[in-house]
Amino acid sequence: MENTSQKKLNGQQKSLQDIDAFKNWMSKQTDEQYAALVHQGKLSRTKISEECGIARTQPTKNRIIKGLLSELESDLRSRGLLPELVESKKEHQKKPSLDRNTIKDAKAESRVSFLEQRVLELEAELAAEKERSGRFSELSQSHQELAEM
Repeated sequence: MENTSQKKLNGQQKSLQDIDAFKNWMSKQTDEQYAALVHQGKLSRTKISEECGIARTQPTKNRIIKGLLSELESDLRSRGLLPELVESKKEHQKKPSLDRNTIKDAKAESRVSFLEQRVLELEAELAAEKERSGRFSELSQSHQELAEM
């Protein structure tokens, strides 16, 4: 028989457990400990998840933990423990959008030029074979004439 404490948790229960673990971890941290977790201008999600004992994806996937972490980082920024957010140029640069027809046309154009090149190669090869066989056709014709005699 299974004991109720040994039952596996469902996803929602595990999520609530992770939220509690994160809140508990937050309440025990000092400014120095937060400062040690700073990575690229924000708190390291990997280190946080390791210290909390939660899955690595929880700080980015669990919307409640994500919100709590965002609030925490805002608070740390206001206290000067984290640098201010700077919008990078990469985020502002819009990637050129290509629709399916443009992509399909580009592939077809590439394929056409490849096939045209292949046709030219095969035509050159055929011309060389015709020239080579032309010499032998004269010999073959002479051989047939001699055989008829």
